[in-house]
Amino acid sequence: MPMRFLFRIPLDLTVGTLQYELMKYEPELQALLDHVGGPTKLAAIAGVTPSAVTQWKRVPSRYVLKIAADAKYPVEKILPAPAGSAA
Repeated sequence: MPMRFLFRIPLDLTVGTLQYELMKYEPELQALLDHVGGPTKLAAIAGVTPSAVTQWKRVPSRYVLKIAADAKYPVEKILPAPAGSAA
């Protein structure tokens, strides 16, 4: 018996893209993902799996400098604003 699903995915979306669009990230990480083109590309830059990236709330400090250099993205935009600072 064939499997039936209760939802439909538009043909122009891949599962990775759909997953990326549904995830909620901190603003700094979301901006970085938008800059590089999603979790798969960020994972390739960081040398981790896309699954690891989707679990991040923010970029782990050990990857910040590598990602900033390889993605040509300012370190200041990757790091969250210090608590109590004016945005």
